[in-house]
Amino acid sequence: MYHKFNITYYFVYLSKRINYEIAMTY
Repeated sequence: MYHKFNITYYFVYLSKRINYEIAMTY
């Protein structure tokens, strides 16, 4: 369960980082 939570948290962090990079580009 902890491993699954870690993966979900990682994906959320990744999506936020991608959105942040896109916002910085434009």
